[in-house]
Amino acid sequence: MMKIAILTQPLGHNYGGIMQAWALQTVLREKGHIVETIDRRAARRGALMSLLRLGLRLGRKFLRGSKQPVFLEKHIEIVSTNTREFIDTKLNISPAIYDDKSLMSYFFAGGFEAVVVGSDQVWRPAYSPNIYNFFLDFLEKSDAKTTKRIAYAASFGVDKWEFTPEQTKRCQGLAKRIDAISVREASGIELCSEHLDVAASKVLDPTLLLTREYYEDLCAKTESLQSSEYIYAYLLNKNSHKLGMVQQVADYFQLKAINFRGKAESTASQTGGSESDPLPPVEQWLNGFRQARFVVTDSYHGAIFATIFQKPFLVLDNPGRGSSRFESLLAELNMSERFVKVSDANFDIEGLDRRPISAADLEELRSKSLAFLNENL
Repeated sequence: MMKIAILTQPLGHNYGGIMQAWALQTVLREKGHIVETIDRRAARRGALMSLLRLGLRLGRKFLRGSKQPVFLEKHIEIVSTNTREFIDTKLNISPAIYDDKSLMSYFFAGGFEAVVVGSDQVWRPAYSPNIYNFFLDFLEKSDAKTTKRIAYAASFGVDKWEFTPEQTKRCQGLAKRIDAISVREASGIELCSEHLDVAASKVLDPTLLLTREYYEDLCAKTESLQSSEYIYAYLLNKNSHKLGMVQQVADYFQLKAINFRGKAESTASQTGGSESDPLPPVEQWLNGFRQARFVVTDSYHGAIFATIFQKPFLVLDNPGRGSSRFESLLAELNMSERFVKVSDANFDIEGLDRRPISAADLEELRSKSLAFLNENL
């Protein structure tokens, strides 16, 4: 048994990010470890910077018609009410940490014997509160030579190198101090080799390490989004093309398409609910996949939970968030035909519906991924 710290992207209102953090904690706890996720957040902004950002948002709203809330921080606090409750009650998570010094102090005061970096886009600089922390720079000058350093399913999010030359040089040195590195996407192996000069293994996203039963237990007491069968449309970046494809699927099955709020999803309504309302509980979001007849999504973890619940699904390309994530996952599970470019209006709904989701492929990959953790912790 060891005391293990997990470093992942800040958790808030991203369902997939929350679930991969919960899954990794669950897996490590079941192996007998004491596990805590470090809540590393972006540095607090000073009063002047906050005023400047407020002015910028006001300008965008009145001059350009921007839909971004002017008081964004308050907006995020409201919409995250339910997801935050899940984080606070289902995860063992540290107090919020905003700077390098506090991170180092908390880690060493906590007596952690190992640290696991993972997983969702933890090695994507633009998304990181401090990319060097996620390469464990806070251990660099310490005498913690016995601390095990593991990267589990670390994701770059994209298949191109987004680090600056300075970040590349610094992270390359830090990466070589990590005892074992695994990545989530096949392209990550090449990125590690070419830019960090380290070898990496390919493993599954943490959510796929757990079987369907774990997630069914989470949402067992959750009411259904719909009294009858439905198409579950979980779209992160909506547009008329994607909504049109959702409608195609709904028309084929002659079923209503609903979103994770339980509202109708169609070309007539691109919101499907007030964006200022609190997001539904995590359990409701999960239950939407569990009880769906068919899933249409542009989300990486949307595709994962359709797979876990063995629901027929269609994945719409979402290049802004990183297409390589989808391509790697679906190729690994022999389901590449489920990935469709938004510009492609022709897709075989009947074929996608009839082809079963193979649990055998997933189980083999799950065993190999769990072996990586067993061998390195």
